Amino acid sequence: MAGNDLTNIEVYRKKLHFNIGIIIFGVIFIYLVVTILAYVTQKHVSVYEVREGSILRDNSYTGIVLREETVVYADTAGYVNYFVPEGYKVGMKTNVYSLSPEKLTFDTATQTSENEGTSEEAVLTSEEQAAAVMKAQTFCEGFQDTQYGDAYTLKDSVESIISSSSTQSREAQITAMLQDGQEGVTLYSAADDGIIIYSTDGYEGLTADQVTEDMISRADYQKNEPGNNTKVASGDPVYKLITSDDWTLVIELDDAMAKELAETTSVKVKFSKDHQVTRAGFSIYNTKESNLGFLTFDRSM
Repeated sequence: MAGNDLTNIEVYRKKLHFNIGIIIFGVIFIYLVVTILAYVTQKHVSVYEVREGSILRDNSYTGIVLREETVVYADTAGYVNYFVPEGYKVGMKTNVYSLSPEKLTFDTATQTSENEGTSEEAVLTSEEQAAAVMKAQTFCEGFQDTQYGDAYTLKDSVESIISSSSTQSREAQITAMLQDGQEGVTLYSAADDGIIIYSTDGYEGLTADQVTEDMISRADYQKNEPGNNTKVASGDPVYKLITSDDWTLVIELDDAMAKELAETTSVKVKFSKDHQVTRAGFSIYNTKESNLGFLTFDRSM
């Protein structure tokens, strides 16, 4: 039986089978490893959702202006007449107003047409026309339904321009009166350079440490504004000169806004009257009663 033993036995080699699943798994595994490494090592970019809406917050305030103002008072009693339109810059020795013991009569009602020789209503001077157009244009550009009171301000301004006599004509006629020997009429010139304003309110010498809440809110605010051919007493204010382009606007802030703007040194300001935009230096002065914000300007005075 020994001859029947099997001695030539060889191991059968199995045929290698191609497994597509393992290959796909390997590719996916390598892709995930590379993706994770790239994510860990790269600089991350934050993504934010931007929703539609305003990115600015406007806050409206009413304030009181501090500026260098010199009040000029009448030397004697009499009727005042002005030569320079309000808001104009005058130089030293420029004739500003006159005083007379009686009202002066000016020939401004009619003028003669050179071509037709007929009498017609006097027209405004170019300066007065420009002033009226500017006021109307400013009103149209800035008008809002919520501020309808500005319409009455425009009405008063235009009526003042129309009803007033020409400043150039008035000065020429007063000069003619003096040359004709009319007594009692005295001319007064500006003692300094500056912007001329014909109204006073008693706040001309106000300093920053004297500002109160009532002043800012215009409680009991009154303005004295003598017109042409109105009588003034000796010592009454007749006009004032603004002698510097630097000025400060003082506003009142609530506690939340004062805290938010505590570190702010500059703000953008838009004036609702004429929509002019400029920048102002900013600081806060805290008192027991209120928080006052000081906006300082060197233009737009």
